[in-house]
Amino acid sequence: MTRRGVLSTAAHLGVGALLAGCATDGADATVDFAAARDGSELSEVSFGSCISTYSGDGENVNIVKGSAADSAAWRATLGGLGPLVWRIPLAWHGGSPGSSAGGARSYGDAGDYVSAIRSIGGTPVVVVGGTTGDNDILADDAAALVRYFNDDGGRHGGPVDHWIIGNEPDNGGDAAFGMAAYIHGGKGGSGFSTIVGAMRAATSRTLEIAGPSLVSYASWNKDLYDAFLDACGHDVDVVDFHLYEGADLPRYSDAVTGLQQAVASRPHTAGRVGVQLGEYNWMWRYEEPHHGAGQFYTSRNTVAGACTIGRLVEQGGRAYQYSDNNGPLGLITPGGANNGAPASHRLPTPAYYGLKMWTGGDLFRRPTGSMAACTTALPEVELFASTGQKNVVLVNKSLSRAHDVVLAVRGVPASGSYEVWQTVRGMDPSDSAGAQWQDPVRVDSGSYRNGRIAFPSPATTVTTVLIDG
Repeated sequence: MTRRGVLSTAAHLGVGALLAGCATDGADATVDFAAARDGSELSEVSFGSCISTYSGDGENVNIVKGSAADSAAWRATLGGLGPLVWRIPLAWHGGSPGSSAGGARSYGDAGDYVSAIRSIGGTPVVVVGGTTGDNDILADDAAALVRYFNDDGGRHGGPVDHWIIGNEPDNGGDAAFGMAAYIHGGKGGSGFSTIVGAMRAATSRTLEIAGPSLVSYASWNKDLYDAFLDACGHDVDVVDFHLYEGADLPRYSDAVTGLQQAVASRPHTAGRVGVQLGEYNWMWRYEEPHHGAGQFYTSRNTVAGACTIGRLVEQGGRAYQYSDNNGPLGLITPGGANNGAPASHRLPTPAYYGLKMWTGGDLFRRPTGSMAACTTALPEVELFASTGQKNVVLVNKSLSRAHDVVLAVRGVPASGSYEVWQTVRGMDPSDSAGAQWQDPVRVDSGSYRNGRIAFPSPATTVTTVLIDG
């Protein structure tokens, strides 16, 4: 991938230190590293994405299994994000386990997929698929899939400890699989609790199992989650939901709040069951007139993704982008020019960099600890920070307004060192050489004092500040 050079001119380096030295400068953003948000601990499963098992643009193999060059490019690019969760839809297929994704079902390659995830330092999360679709899952088949990966201490890329049962049983209107069958069994499936019981009995390992992975969370489907938690709350460990809302960021926060309240209101789930956003992206498909689909290929998608992650983890949730490779919804372009994509093979998309500004990947360290208390009065700016490795993520969502940020840091020594990393703004979706396709840049580093760090925040960018007091 293209790597932008480190900016190191005397006119730019040390800007933060020089401005921070002015004791009279007022702060317009504050992080208190000594004030951790309750229940917001970060872990190896906080950040992630999905292996779609789709190839896109007419190719007949997924890049994980494709040519040596494609496979190497996939590993190098996605491995550059650092260790992540990677969701992968798999089914038993009568003893020849493979992809369960609609239109891409495959046989005998499940171990190849999970081994590929391991090869880039990832944590596999298997989404269990059914006999003919996503949700007609037989308990015996799910148990066989557990044994396939977990017997003998781990086989075929295993062991696998994180699982999701089915996918969007409410999707499809009148033709949907339906929550009744998903919960209680029917339509060729055994039902959630029966499936989970068989899976847990198939291994001595402790499994974390999620569901129901509905298409959204809103007032119109809250009753579906309630029915699931009432019937299956004893057996589920994580409530998984999907949401594709682009720049409507409050929808993500509202969903986490609603689900956490539903969990907390039931004695058999309170204090035990977590919440994860199993799929998110700018929109669920490329449709320019209705969804502003060109924004998939601009910095607006970068900042939306970074904000989505921040909102989830600061509330104690997890955030998994969809997906590695599936046309405009991928972290990597598929190589053709369909759906507005630039015709460049395996190019990291703007969404890739929104995720990378959290994980650090091959650029900088990953955040650890819990999420810290943050405040800012800057318009159209969201601010997040971690208490362990002290990373600050500031997202300027404005399409036009830049800020000169003065950041006050508390709960750390009044003086220390810092680095500032930043995405580069690009807003022309047709420009395959635009800045939105390039790696973030280290724009500043140096020493701070008086608990102040200053840096510019251009419009529609993400800034990550690394602080060592």
